[in-house]
Amino acid sequence: MMHTRIHKVNQPANSLCAPAGAFTAARIGACLGTSPQAVRKRLLDIPATGSRIIGGLEAAAWSIDQLPESLRKR
Repeated sequence: MMHTRIHKVNQPANSLCAPAGAFTAARIGACLGTSPQAVRKRLLDIPATGSRIIGGLEAAAWSIDQLPESLRKR
């Protein structure tokens, strides 16, 4: 007799999974020609929209409309 195994897919670890239009500090920095550290420093007081899994690690992500005007203008 053959047994069938049913595997359940894990749900996201939290409810803060970033929407498609949210970007990590590394991605924002790459677009602006600056370092991820510089971007994170400018976003210290701005809560992240959610998080993304990048290379197996959780990274904060922000939506474009959440970025300070000084970053959006660049």
